[in-house]
Amino acid sequence: MSDDEATTPPEESFDLPASMFRAGIGAPTEVLITMYRLSEDPEPGVEHTDGTGLINLPVEVTDDDGMALFEGDIVLGTMAEVTNPPDVTRGIVITGNEFRWPNGVVPYVAQEAVRARVEAAIAHWQEKTPFRFPKRTTEAAFISFEAPANAGVCNSRIGRQGGKQVINLGANCSVGSAIHEIGHAIGLWHEQSREDRNRFVTIVEENITPAMLHNFDRHIIDADDVGQYDYDSIMHYPRKAFSKNGKDTIVPKSPPAAPNAVLGQRNGLSKRDVASLRMAYPTLSWPAGDEADNPGGLVMVRP
Repeated sequence: MSDDEATTPPEESFDLPASMFRAGIGAPTEVLITMYRLSEDPEPGVEHTDGTGLINLPVEVTDDDGMALFEGDIVLGTMAEVTNPPDVTRGIVITGNEFRWPNGVVPYVAQEAVRARVEAAIAHWQEKTPFRFPKRTTEAAFISFEAPANAGVCNSRIGRQGGKQVINLGANCSVGSAIHEIGHAIGLWHEQSREDRNRFVTIVEENITPAMLHNFDRHIIDADDVGQYDYDSIMHYPRKAFSKNGKDTIVPKSPPAAPNAVLGQRNGLSKRDVASLRMAYPTLSWPAGDEADNPGGLVMVRP
């Protein structure tokens, strides 16, 4: 644990504590998720009804109190939903307009125990992006920020789910954790899951808790990898994620990174995070700037 992690309360810290990435109970279960891949679509940007561009992707999840936990903090649904999808030829579908927040408006409610962290995270999102987070009145789809009994639980669903969707922020989850989990709810995935990540980081398997190795799998995520690899992404695992011995589990390669590059950094959304969000939400009122020319990350971009 760094000095900053030891002394900075969650209400102020933009760090991503390694402890926020966790696993459920028991051995991992392989399930299918269905996603869009740009390279599989001969007409990108055209709405298809025949499944063009969709792929089935096998992933491993663990059971976290009945919920399917993916990569330590992403909830894909209940275990029943992911192991028994309604279409046996497909997995849990995570693509399309229905997973985006119309006009970038994300209504929310927050329990008192998490309110300070949530408001700080929302202020950061509203400073960096056109997304707006009004307090919920009667909206059917909204985020509910809640404080689970387990202090180490931080998790979210991917994209807009419709109805109430929970972002859990345990007592040990920082403002940075809240920014990260909102990123998932908006549509961002983890940076280090990119197909090309082995060119940029080394996964140190001997330092990883053996049952947690599946959380470092590379995945063919929606829309291919977007732009350059982003060490600065708020969506990147920190260096000691799932460590069994307190040593680094993920190390930047030098070059291209500096030897002491920070992962799971403490500055919030990176420029490339913002550029990736532009691709998923192109109709929002994005300010002019170099972010538009420098994307990076993993996002849901199918129309």
